[in-house]
Amino acid sequence: MAPSTAFELCNHCSSAINQMHDGEHVIVTQSGQPVAELRPLRRRNADPATLLNRWRHLPHVDPDKMRRDMDQIIDPFM
Repeated sequence: MAPSTAFELCNHCSSAINQMHDGEHVIVTQSGQPVAELRPLRRRNADPATLLNRWRHLPHVDPDKMRRDMDQIIDPFM
């Protein structure tokens, strides 16, 4: 997140909004000093039905293979 001057913010408002949509904070400066911080709103939590639907579509994970892969990454000399 690079600071934006008040002038840049006025001239490139849609760019700042896109940054916030992507989860970034925007610091507004005036005469080189930070004067404001713009940040995205917290996203609402998904309802239980949506979470269950997402859960049903997750790929299958083989826990033994996952453990072997993790062990190999953590200690490749095992």
